[in-house]
Amino acid sequence: MNSQKKSFIYLTLIIIFFLTRLINLTLQPIFCDEAIYINWAQKIGSNPKLNAFLPLVDGKTPLFMWITSLSLKIFKDPLFSGRIVSVLAGFSSLAAAFFLGREIFKTKTGIIFAILITFLPFTLFFDRMALVDSMLASFYLWSLMLALKISQKPKVKTAVLLGLSLGGGILTKTPGIFAFTSLPFILITTNLKNFKKVTLNLSLSAFIGLLIFNLLRISPYFENLSKRDNDYYFPIKHILENPTNPLIGNTKYLVEALSKFLTLPIFLITLFSILLVFYKKDRKLLTILLWSFIPIIPMLFLLKTFTSRYILFSTMPLIIILSWGITTLIEKYHKVGKIIFGASLIPALIFNYYLLFNPTKAPLPKDDRKGYFEDWTAGYGIKEIANFLKEKAKKGNVLIVTEGAFGTLPDGIAIYTKGNSNIEIWHASSIIEPYIYDETKTREVYFAVNKSRFVNNPNLELIKEYPKAKSLDEKKGQDALLLFKINP
Repeated sequence: MNSQKKSFIYLTLIIIFFLTRLINLTLQPIFCDEAIYINWAQKIGSNPKLNAFLPLVDGKTPLFMWITSLSLKIFKDPLFSGRIVSVLAGFSSLAAAFFLGREIFKTKTGIIFAILITFLPFTLFFDRMALVDSMLASFYLWSLMLALKISQKPKVKTAVLLGLSLGGGILTKTPGIFAFTSLPFILITTNLKNFKKVTLNLSLSAFIGLLIFNLLRISPYFENLSKRDNDYYFPIKHILENPTNPLIGNTKYLVEALSKFLTLPIFLITLFSILLVFYKKDRKLLTILLWSFIPIIPMLFLLKTFTSRYILFSTMPLIIILSWGITTLIEKYHKVGKIIFGASLIPALIFNYYLLFNPTKAPLPKDDRKGYFEDWTAGYGIKEIANFLKEKAKKGNVLIVTEGAFGTLPDGIAIYTKGNSNIEIWHASSIIEPYIYDETKTREVYFAVNKSRFVNNPNLELIKEYPKAKSLDEKKGQDALLLFKINP
């Protein structure tokens, strides 16, 4: 393939990538964690000295919020500001695909990888959300690519870049530690004559990555990084005590998530590609598979709540294997292979159309649909309530009380009303206490609550109801965000 044709393909993919990421970027309602992260980013931006390590209070690493705090200075819409960071993280993964074709595999494999990065619903969905997972996936992918490059041609410059990528990954999210634990397996691909040099380069990379991570020790909240482990993971001894729980449930969800987010045809080709790797016994391909399995296996055995975004980063090596498998198919069967690949993308294109223009119609995994569109975590009406409050605040001080202490309520309202001194936000329970009623004597007071959590309180005047997506479970009622005025 000549350089002019490659450049045209790369440019076309870049244009399509940004079109698919930027069209209707804020159409999907804000999600619980997005509201929290953007709120942290706003506080970091307003007082970096005091709040730089604020996410550590909740056991989260801060790199995504640091970058979002800069984005907030450029774009007016806070949700757009957060989501554009993930768009750029996704573009970094696309760049890694080009690097893959130029440095590690054939150009054709790199182009197929870039096509998959661009069109797979899995990457598209999370590249359009203000969550840390696209950024973690990008760092994990670059770490793998650079480590493979070192195994071929060990250079200090590449080792430094790898160290920065390792450090960036773990500063983005603590599962970035899996890149460190997977690093020794790169030695499987190394020739004996380069073994010592490669080992030294990888050791240097790990040292740089850990050095970057340990910068977080500046914060007194560093120890909080492990504080919430029990909220997410069972202890290791649980495997011996009850090895099938949560393994069976998590495995079922893993298959559902991959078959839905990759689409069934692509998922089946992925399984075929994995089998082909074991048949070929290629050390480089086996190592790439290990980079996928090493994070996934502990999560299957120990993760209490298994959700698709937790496995996005560990799916990236699988997409490399998939790209190699499709390349092999095309090289062996030529036109038939191209037809199979093209046809396999059709369900993904349909899925993507819904994500861009009517996201509630997208065939998401059941639990993902609940979280992003149906349950209390889905932020329908948040921006509208914020705009309503800003109008009321033009006449004087107003108070908004929210049911819930984190997430869409109150963080979602906070990010859209930041800087408005006439709007005060309190969080409370479903029961409105007497001290809140007392506030109605001096100012207008409003109450925002999810319908599923609403408890009837006296003297409430319904202002507006913002329905969430209708549940696919007919037994479950449709939730909504309710806005009340609290009267004396």
